[in-house]
Amino acid sequence: MSRKRIRDSLWPEVLEVFCEIEKLDLSTLLRRLIEIVRSNQEAIEHFFDNIQQNMFYKFEENERTLFRFIVKVELEMYIIGTKGDDFKLIVKSYINRTPKSDIEVWRRVSNLITDIITFVSSTICPHCQSDHLRILSDIDGINLYKSCETCSYTEATDKVTKSQEQFIPVNVVMLKKAGYIS
Repeated sequence: MSRKRIRDSLWPEVLEVFCEIEKLDLSTLLRRLIEIVRSNQEAIEHFFDNIQQNMFYKFEENERTLFRFIVKVELEMYIIGTKGDDFKLIVKSYINRTPKSDIEVWRRVSNLITDIITFVSSTICPHCQSDHLRILSDIDGINLYKSCETCSYTEATDKVTKSQEQFIPVNVVMLKKAGYIS
């Protein structure tokens, strides 16, 4: 499978899960997507190794970092579905549009997984005042950030944010420690 394109290996499995969206709760959807990513690790790693040689794709090391994060996600460590998005509608739009590239498949899957486990606070963005702030952390899980998906406003609790810094969803331990949940 390592020589296969992820569009040929990963997408059919993801599509099968997507077609069951009406019967799935968010936890089951998330669990099955993560299982698919884990079972296709070799093909995804091969894709990342080869993509750097192909100038057709816009690729950042953040994609690989996100992959490494996703394969380690344990559902009980995250609060699922606080973002308020209509995930069934998002999935249905994915079903109706066949991905044109491997990177598109990866981004659909990784974005959906991270969106499902991203904690959204009750605080409205002070900059654009049109969205609630997402609570994120750096990849090391040390610092917390409040971020607006609409205008990209980012507020760091104890340090200046670097524009290239990658953020991941915050786990329940950090949310409790910061007082967002009890």
